Amino acid sequence: MLGAKCEACHFEMAGFFSEKTSDRACLACHDGPIHHANQTFTPNCSSCHVEHRGRAWLAETSDADCSQCHADLRTNGEPTKLVRDIENFGSGHPQFAVLRSGNPDPGTIKLNHAVHMKRNLAGPNAPVQLDCGDCHRPATSTDAWRFGSDQSAAPRAAMDSPQSAAMPPSQKSDLPAMVLARALMAPPTYAKTCVACHGLQFDKRFTESVPHDTPEVVHKFLVDKFQKYITAHPAEVRETEPVPGLPQRPQPVAVRVLTPEQWVTERVAESEQLLYGKTCKQCHALSFSAGANFQRLRNRTSRRAGCRTRISITSGTRW
Repeated sequence: MLGAKCEACHFEMAGFFSEKTSDRACLACHDGPIHHANQTFTPNCSSCHVEHRGRAWLAETSDADCSQCHADLRTNGEPTKLVRDIENFGSGHPQFAVLRSGNPDPGTIKLNHAVHMKRNLAGPNAPVQLDCGDCHRPATSTDAWRFGSDQSAAPRAAMDSPQSAAMPPSQKSDLPAMVLARALMAPPTYAKTCVACHGLQFDKRFTESVPHDTPEVVHKFLVDKFQKYITAHPAEVRETEPVPGLPQRPQPVAVRVLTPEQWVTERVAESEQLLYGKTCKQCHALSFSAGANFQRLRNRTSRRAGCRTRISITSGTRW
């Protein structure tokens, strides 16, 4: 935007542009507030903002840009609660508050980037090689997702990006849409980045997956699917199970006849056991709370294959 407009910042005298520019040129477009209400002086804009010197890298920022104030931090009015004598970032900077206080990461996804970037990773149809753009893109990207189900979705409007959604209306109105659109990467979603490789199948009777949603939505989906299935296949309420016996002897068979409601309850419980005990657990850090729909999974006794297996899953989950 400014690469071919030197006059936007640099004043021209006698046919030449001055080597230096003043804060007045910056404030013509960036008339923002001062950094701190109780600061003792205002540094020049160019002492910290070096965007006009070429491509800027945060890691290459000089300690002097910060230490000119923070090496001997002084304020007008109330004393600062910040560390006053930070002379360098490498060895003299205190730990950031979010790490110093031991706050946990609010995310619950268990994702190993090294595993996902391996060559010949098992894909939906053949080995694949992932790259960063398969999961991380700006909110307004129009490229199709390689491993998503929403290939035809229209790009999100710049002002509806995840970053702008959290901004106060007054602040949002002051920022150009183009800036908001490129502010940060949009969070990856299951439907766009994961669904092709990580299906949510729950029973051999069905080809579709459960919705990637809350446990309440999943439970309702399972109940509905199994109720419709047993209505169409009423003979399946009659089940046979082998009875434990001596080796090398014919296995006797026990017959159970369930009501449709009992059959649905058992099938839903088995599907939730598979999902929350294995499938969802592969990617999500699950924590459970009392009173969820799948409370019955706690200490449930399995009668399959003639054995009695204790299955322990606590109730509730957090995504």
